[in-house]
Amino acid sequence: MIRATPAPAIVRLGRVDSTQAVAFALAADGAADGSVVVAESQAAGRGRRGRAWVDEPGASLLASAGVVGIVVGLAAQTTLSNVFAGLQLAFSDELRLDDVVVVEQEWGRIEELTLTYVVIRLWDERRLVLPTTYFTQTPFQNWTRHESRVIGSVIVYADYSLPVGPLRQELQRVLENSPLWDRREWVLQVVDTTPTTMVLRALMSSADAPSNWDLRCDVREQLLAFLAEHYPDQLPRIRADIPAAAVFAAPDGRPQDRPRDQPLDQTRSDPGSA
Repeated sequence: MIRATPAPAIVRLGRVDSTQAVAFALAADGAADGSVVVAESQAAGRGRRGRAWVDEPGASLLASAGVVGIVVGLAAQTTLSNVFAGLQLAFSDELRLDDVVVVEQEWGRIEELTLTYVVIRLWDERRLVLPTTYFTQTPFQNWTRHESRVIGSVIVYADYSLPVGPLRQELQRVLENSPLWDRREWVLQVVDTTPTTMVLRALMSSADAPSNWDLRCDVREQLLAFLAEHYPDQLPRIRADIPAAAVFAAPDGRPQDRPRDQPLDQTRSDPGSA
């Protein structure tokens, strides 16, 4: 007589003390190989629900929620940092709309200010967009923090023999005739020297940065024109000392430079040959 082999079965139970103990009991009663014991919960030890380890009801859900919270927190870290930086800028009044700033070596005005980003309209009409954290973590220049008045400078290089007084008078004349000067500050000083020139710096004030830029360009142009017209020999030049051995006598006795196409011994004057 052929005895039928029982098929594997899935035994579903509620709360048990131990799924392992239940599995041993089923095996002793002749349960087929491959049978699975599934329980909603167990009183002791760890059990399996299918192939996944489970704890008390709801524990896995809470664990998953914790993992999701960590992921969301990491993803939102940058956004929250920008929001907090925006609040700091708003309450500290460090940056305002239409402020003139210099960032990333670019000059422009604050066109849009939000909690997460700042839009700067550059001098050439480009737009530079930066996160608000940039202004709380990186130094920047604000030319209109308390007032818009700025002082600009113009550098001029000239020969040592140039008289500074006439150039200073010309600077004063140019400024007094310019509507861009606010009638407050101006000065012309020799601030440095180089091996061949002296360095003059002209300072001048204006009501705002755009006016000062145009004023500096105008002053630079007119000072150079003044030097070229009245002191052309005092513009930057290179001095050189020519040794006496490099000067040769012409047939009439006057000194002259040696022609490039003649050897040295044919052009040198020999006083004893006469």
